[in-house]
Amino acid sequence: MKIEQGWEQRLAMNRRLRNALKGLTAPDAERRRKAMEPFVRATFDMFIRYLYRYLGNEVECEDVLEDVYADIWENPERLRNVTTERELLRTVYLYYMRKRLRRVYRRMNRHLYLAQKDLENLVAPELGTLEMLSRVELTQALTQALERLKARERKAIELWM
Repeated sequence: MKIEQGWEQRLAMNRRLRNALKGLTAPDAERRRKAMEPFVRATFDMFIRYLYRYLGNEVECEDVLEDVYADIWENPERLRNVTTERELLRTVYLYYMRKRLRRVYRRMNRHLYLAQKDLENLVAPELGTLEMLSRVELTQALTQALERLKARERKAIELWM
């Protein structure tokens, strides 16, 4: 029984956050404005920890969060039916944070990943003997090689050419 209550408390939102969410989704602009600061204070640590796991840079995390909070301010409707902190994090990630997080992550880590196809294009092709010789040098090398062959072998190659 005590374990169940502890679990429910962890899943349930604290009163301050629940009231801030109600204020954010209210139709009254003044009430929304007043609710934004408590919402930011109640969620900042949770969101920053989540972002930091991916970005590893606090400044980048704060930049992403600024944009996320601006989006929440402009369109808080998705948060209307949120009842737990876990649901809040999932909803904010899916609808407000994901695109920005991916964009910043790619920008920060663009040097780490190269597809195999791209890697092959970056490596200079190895030059073989044929590519390094001029046409005259190639003709001379072929003539010398043919002279070393027996008459019958030379005739077979000349017929083939």
